[in-house]
Amino acid sequence: MKHCPRRSFLLALLFASPLAAQSLPQTLFFPIAPCRVADTRNAAGAFGAPALAAGSTRTYTLVGACGIPASARSVNLNIAVVTPQAAGSLAIFPGGAAPGNASAINYRAGKTRANNFVARLGSGGDIDVYCQQATGTTDFLIDVSGYFEDVSGMSASTAAAFASITTFGASPSITAHIRDIGMNAFLDEQFAAPNSTYIPTALFPNSQQGSCIGNCPRDNYTMYPLQWQFFYNALYHPDQLRQRVAWALHKIIPINGQDIGQPSRMVPYLNMLVNNAFGSYRDILYQVTLLPPMGQYLNMNTSTLQLPNENYGREILQLFSIGLVKLNLDGTPQLDGGGNTIPTYDQAAITEFARVFTGWRFSNQVVAGTDDYITPMVLVAANHDKGAKTLPDGTTKLPCQGPVAPCSTLQTGDKDLNDTIDWVFNHPNVGPYIGGALIRNLVTSNPSPAYVARVAAKFNDNGSGARGDLGAVVRAIVTDPEALAGGANPNFGALREPAFFAIALLRGLGARAANGSGQSDGVLSPQIAQLGQTVFLPDTVFSYYPADYLAPGTALYGPEFGILSASTSLRRANLVNTLAYATIPVGANNPSGTSLDLSGIQSLSGNPAAMVEELNQRLCHGLLSPGVKAAIVTAVNTAATPKAMAQQATYLVATSSQFQVER
Repeated sequence: MKHCPRRSFLLALLFASPLAAQSLPQTLFFPIAPCRVADTRNAAGAFGAPALAAGSTRTYTLVGACGIPASARSVNLNIAVVTPQAAGSLAIFPGGAAPGNASAINYRAGKTRANNFVARLGSGGDIDVYCQQATGTTDFLIDVSGYFEDVSGMSASTAAAFASITTFGASPSITAHIRDIGMNAFLDEQFAAPNSTYIPTALFPNSQQGSCIGNCPRDNYTMYPLQWQFFYNALYHPDQLRQRVAWALHKIIPINGQDIGQPSRMVPYLNMLVNNAFGSYRDILYQVTLLPPMGQYLNMNTSTLQLPNENYGREILQLFSIGLVKLNLDGTPQLDGGGNTIPTYDQAAITEFARVFTGWRFSNQVVAGTDDYITPMVLVAANHDKGAKTLPDGTTKLPCQGPVAPCSTLQTGDKDLNDTIDWVFNHPNVGPYIGGALIRNLVTSNPSPAYVARVAAKFNDNGSGARGDLGAVVRAIVTDPEALAGGANPNFGALREPAFFAIALLRGLGARAANGSGQSDGVLSPQIAQLGQTVFLPDTVFSYYPADYLAPGTALYGPEFGILSASTSLRRANLVNTLAYATIPVGANNPSGTSLDLSGIQSLSGNPAAMVEELNQRLCHGLLSPGVKAAIVTAVNTAATPKAMAQQATYLVATSSQFQVER
């Protein structure tokens, strides 16, 4: 029987050292390139127009804008007043607070004046601007040039919650590091970390040869080499945020390795996601279109003028970019006059759209019998539909190819492709659709419309006029005020998908080889497959689970619940039991095996309540309820040895609903 776990914070630590032992530095200032957050001279919208009237107040939320993290306490502002209608001053104070007597800037009627001001933020990451003048209105501009982060005031739980959405799981060192340098500086480090890419290997013949024996079939005709690299990267590699985003992109733009057949053929696709995780989404759309594994998976490799195939044309729209219905900026559906959603395209549009993607095929084989899955697909001009094409909005038309008007000799197949990618990339749905999908993959299954709108706006413009900058989008997602709202919002969070469930536990308690020395080999896919998820083998083109699945008994989206059943729930508990009480042993496919390091937990056996609280902090962000903690302490007290106490406590906390739902 399916169930809906209660919501909880996650605090996952890689090594077993007490959290309370961390020392913290002073408040730090982080400069940023001047970034505009208000300009009342513009039309009403993002910059807070119109002009501010005498005696009135307006609120501006700054956290989440310009890379200002949720941990920021105050900001350095450059404020300019432009031709006010009367003399007066502007007061700036924390959002929701009463106006003070001090003004940020004083001015005379009709005069433009600028000043620098440090403004403290309210609890919502906002400021209030109050116009102190007798009559009329005034226009003003506000630019942020830096922020102050009260690092010493950041709790371990807050730092670890931030780590849980920017890594595969926090560790004492990561938690302490975030507290030492601040969230934004940690993001800077993550953006600069070297890419951990998948190891390229030689392509093998399309048909397995008789000489391929021993480990050859496993290593060259299954996903085994890529699966262990995924888990090893997630457990140990430093570019955690890049790996998290690449995994999210894989679920948005999936390819099933079963259909591709060889791990070597999947490497270009996986490395494209890793290398572009902080790049342009337009580059991803273009590159994935011409990747041979995608050409195989969605049949673009066999789509010709004579036999056009609609699969890729449909999925680049439905799944990779704009979705099925027109969206507002906040991700809510647009409605027609009758209250119905408005489709983004219809079948006739797909039939027309598919003509764009005709004529591409794999590059010629270098070795007979071995398809080239490395080189981007090439255009065979004779197989491309050269006729005029109408894109799904019904108004954008690509001219036909030819020397006589209205055709054009410049409208080649490559130009058809680029024009179409540009049209898709610039569709107004892409920001809310992809931004919302990334929020749901990185942070929470049920973001508020306001959260989606803030992220979509950053997709549309990164602050420097660039569209589709995933680095800016990811920064906006993880620094948004809502990103760390788990303690206050009962609808916040997401059920840990099977891969993350295991990784978080292993990072939280120290992933080791089976013998306790050295690192795990990362061979975890067989265990995770038992939980309903086989890495790099998504069940359908809709990925590992349906994005619109509702958590049972609720009106909340819970996609991961789509693969949770009575049997997989029990298998989750069995996996915890294996790791807590035994190991994943060394074997033919497990050169090192895997175990947990419970030494730090065991060291607290003299105080069972402290032992449970340590696990509470490590795995649940301190949100285990008093009743649950008391029950676990009672159970731990029945164990006969310190080791058995640590195992019992670990098993009970890791199987709790408050760990299984990431917050």
